[in-house]
Amino acid sequence: MQWRAQVLRPFLVGGCVLIALSRLAGPAVAEEEPTGIVLDYKPRHPATAEPGITIKNNGQVRPIRDHEIIRGGDHFIFADGLPSTAFVRVLVGANAWVDITPSQPDLPSHSWASLQALVPSLVAAYRWINTASSSEKPALRSAISRGEEVFSILPQVRVKLIISNRGTSPLWLGWRGGRPPFSVSATSGGKTLSQQSVCEQAAPPACVREALISAPAAGDDPLTLVVTSADGGSWSQTLTRRAIKPRADAVSADDIGNLGRLLDATELLDRGHGDYVLESARLLAEIAKDYPPARILLDRIRDGDVP
Repeated sequence: MQWRAQVLRPFLVGGCVLIALSRLAGPAVAEEEPTGIVLDYKPRHPATAEPGITIKNNGQVRPIRDHEIIRGGDHFIFADGLPSTAFVRVLVGANAWVDITPSQPDLPSHSWASLQALVPSLVAAYRWINTASSSEKPALRSAISRGEEVFSILPQVRVKLIISNRGTSPLWLGWRGGRPPFSVSATSGGKTLSQQSVCEQAAPPACVREALISAPAAGDDPLTLVVTSADGGSWSQTLTRRAIKPRADAVSADDIGNLGRLLDATELLDRGHGDYVLESARLLAEIAKDYPPARILLDRIRDGDVP
């Protein structure tokens, strides 16, 4: 089998972080050691109703899913008639991956010890991305508005929102309902830092209700965000800025690329009662263009399904 090691780059993509919970949170059984994580696979939409690629574990066969943990003894099954471009890309170590193909179907057999430390974080990421939503399906980046719904931003959050006092990347904010255009502003210390109009030209059904907001320089001064809708709806929140401890993990985020950034973001969602959702969204927005799981989670935040 031909192995290829590559430095993980932002263009490595996956779908939603779907993990077989029966293997991670089911009855206690003797599990083989983890050997890798599914990063990507093709084809994603085979011509037939049957899945093109399945995985066999402990006698059970099921469709392959993105970011699934691969363990010793697992086996991929490629359906007959798949194109020659069919593959499964598996992260097998820090900054290294291997492509599994119909002609080279063997999985890595050596264990990746540090991956075991990521299992709890992966389970947490699964919960945030894949629990049932109000729409019962993942929102897509190109999803259109669901009409003139009531203007709503973070409807489940009833706490003071906290962002990092060191972060300088733009803040992401999304909402549902209301009527375009929308006005979005950010002020701090009595000064307007950012002012923008969203969906000024877009027709209501095509309006993607979100904004990237320029963040102030590092510091502790509170930041006030205001969003107003053309139909009179309004939302305002003053964000607290303070130091935020990073996720404690045996595996450096630098070693696992965008997966590490995603786990940083979902760990923030597990803190408090939604206090850190906008800091989580800030991290997700940095990788959302190239990493579909981050985009899916941003859409869930925008739709009010998270936190």
